[in-house]
Amino acid sequence: MDDEGADAATLLGAADTRARLRICDGHNCSGRFVDKSVGRRRRWCSMAVCGNRAKAAQHRRAAARSAH
Repeated sequence: MDDEGADAATLLGAADTRARLRICDGHNCSGRFVDKSVGRRRRWCSMAVCGNRAKAAQHRRAAARSAH
């Protein structure tokens, strides 16, 4: 393991914390976060930003489909 990898492992601590490390699903976002949700299904680094954008885009697509 290189020095950066070792530093990251040290910062993240326990194996459970490392297992919960995720990359944001947001469009053009590469944010990282620790998924602390009970179901371990969190998708976005921030619901207020990335989650809102994704849900708004989904709504626009659904509205466009129903308008035609």
